[in-house]
Amino acid sequence: MDPYTDPLVFGQRLQILRTRKGITRDQLGGLVGRSGSWVKGVETGRLKTPKLEITLALAEVLRVRDLSDLTGDQSLHVDLFVGPGHPRLAAVKAAVDAFPVATAQEPPSTAHIRARLARAWSVRHSASNHREVIGALLPELIRDAQIAARQADTGPARRAAQAVLAEVYSLAQFFVAYQPDAALLWRVAERGLIAAQEFEDPHAIGVAAWLTTQAHRDAGPAHFDAADTVNLETLRYLEPQLEDAPPDVVAIAGALTFEAGYTAARRGMTGAAWRHWDTARAMADRTRERSWGRMR
Repeated sequence: MDPYTDPLVFGQRLQILRTRKGITRDQLGGLVGRSGSWVKGVETGRLKTPKLEITLALAEVLRVRDLSDLTGDQSLHVDLFVGPGHPRLAAVKAAVDAFPVATAQEPPSTAHIRARLARAWSVRHSASNHREVIGALLPELIRDAQIAARQADTGPARRAAQAVLAEVYSLAQFFVAYQPDAALLWRVAERGLIAAQEFEDPHAIGVAAWLTTQAHRDAGPAHFDAADTVNLETLRYLEPQLEDAPPDVVAIAGALTFEAGYTAARRGMTGAAWRHWDTARAMADRTRERSWGRMR
């Protein structure tokens, strides 16, 4: 099979989606009642495409919005994850929609907010009920970060507060994704981009663009151009800085390159998709080398 002429098959799509999700074969297999070797067999084509029941289970774990993203069958469009929303969605929405312009409340220090944010990210990556825990933490985090950014009275303090606010919005976007409130998702994505630009930090801008790219693409084919615009413009901004950039900036540039490949795959542009994929893998290798070099 020539990956530059043939369309992506089920196993390749599964591998791309699993990699994007950041889980191992063993983890994915365990979540659907299979083994890591079974996942490898499906990804490499040694095993056939699983039956519908297992395919739906894989889509649920990988949080695939449209089943055709996993199957590759463009005639099979099935919207997933449409429901009443998480019980904590209303509280998170209220915090996002609040406009604390005249509050006299004294915000916690930026360092304190960042420590709480670090704990929330840790939960996001480790807890089985992470959406419940994050949903409980987000309202106060959002309010405190908004007030801190509003009340910062010096240039350095304002940039530090905007940095934390951008990261809080990034965390919030993980919570509101796949919830039945598209307008809220867009508000969070746009505010994250604005806060990151105010901070003027390449990594923060990259993360905000990475999440906004996903939001545009997940909105459907009519939004693929917008996804590419945000994605590729951010890569053009980052590329001149990569030679001497720290590992986190190289990593987010690699993640954006991967997203460009995924959007190309969604368009059916197989050659471009694989070229972006190869570039992203090379950037991942560079990130590992730089991180290892700093540890030695």
